[in-house]
Amino acid sequence: PTMAKAQSIDIRVIKVLTLALSNGIVAVSGGLMAQYQGFSDVQMGRGAIVIGLAAIIIGDVMRRVFFKHTENFALRLVFVTIGGIIYYLVVGLVLWLKLPTNDLKLFTAIIVAAFLAIPNLKKQRRNQPRRAEAAKEAPRNDLCDIHKTFHAGTVNERHALNGINLHLNTGDFVTIIGSNGAGKSTMLNAVAGVWPVDRGTIYLDGQDITDMPEHRRAALLGRVFQDPMNGTAADMQLEENLALAARRGRRRGLRWGVTKAERVQFHNILAPLGLGLENRLTVKVGLLSGGQRQAVTLVMATLQKPKLLLLDEHTAALDPKTAQKVLELTDRIVAENGLTALMVTHNMNDAIRHGNRLIMMNEGQIIFDCSGEEKSRLTVEDLMEKFAQCAGGAIVSDRALLN
Repeated sequence: PTMAKAQSIDIRVIKVLTLALSNGIVAVSGGLMAQYQGFSDVQMGRGAIVIGLAAIIIGDVMRRVFFKHTENFALRLVFVTIGGIIYYLVVGLVLWLKLPTNDLKLFTAIIVAAFLAIPNLKKQRRNQPRRAEAAKEAPRNDLCDIHKTFHAGTVNERHALNGINLHLNTGDFVTIIGSNGAGKSTMLNAVAGVWPVDRGTIYLDGQDITDMPEHRRAALLGRVFQDPMNGTAADMQLEENLALAARRGRRRGLRWGVTKAERVQFHNILAPLGLGLENRLTVKVGLLSGGQRQAVTLVMATLQKPKLLLLDEHTAALDPKTAQKVLELTDRIVAENGLTALMVTHNMNDAIRHGNRLIMMNEGQIIFDCSGEEKSRLTVEDLMEKFAQCAGGAIVSDRALLN
């Protein structure tokens, strides 16, 4: 699912097909029971699957409307129960009005669709002034007052982002460092749309993407994950993975999966990597090494020249030699394509050596931001001292700062 969403594939379509299939199974089972018993009633047109899904959909939509950022399990359970009650009230209304029982599913579909539409209508109204304001401004890449709290209202409540403000110039290659839990990956996931932010606005190329679904943002973003296995589909051929990336953000229809022209293009793209992958286009990606898969993921992420490239510790799972090759490849691809990039790293030397700008995070905030000549003069010792000054604590070790 992670790889699919990163390639702008809406996995909700698969969920809808699964729901349709489950409805079909319920209908068939009801028909078989009617044939066996010799009669039919309203109970045969609905099953545990349909009731349960309707209750979850109705209840969870209501929870998001009234308690948008609450992840409390007990509250979710209460709203799912309310959803089940609403479903049964609809059923009772159909029976009380003596309407044809065949209309039961129609009424159920209408009420579920109505509840699903509520959050989207609220988003549209909320986004109208944002879009009007953004249209008057020059294209921008900004994170404005971003807040995110996990497990709000529970003993595990954690404030991951506390008012992040970050402006990215076009072509910026920003390395991000910070201690464990500082909010580095959380910030990247906020930009990618892995989950909604509690407060704030995210602009990408002048467009407000704060409420945009993750799979739609993927048309504007390129992502490389820490785990090499997350960026590619292991059971698909190398050329098939690249073909998916080549269609990111575009309409997909019935056509050849990989064309001759694309094979030539993929060969020419992979050849400069020096990994011999251009001659292994039909090999399943699962047979490649971790470093090769990460190189492929990097190529896939930049094939469409994204507005922003997100690199979340993309060399952490590789051995030092392979990691160095992937970083060199990253520098070359970013420079050749003039990309804007955010790179989280656990290595301070890499943070200093790569990119034109460096930011340090602590407790969900950016506590240090430098670029240009100031960055080029930095040393590991400078960063450790800067962390101690900005975080208000003693100088910590390299390992403590960047784990």
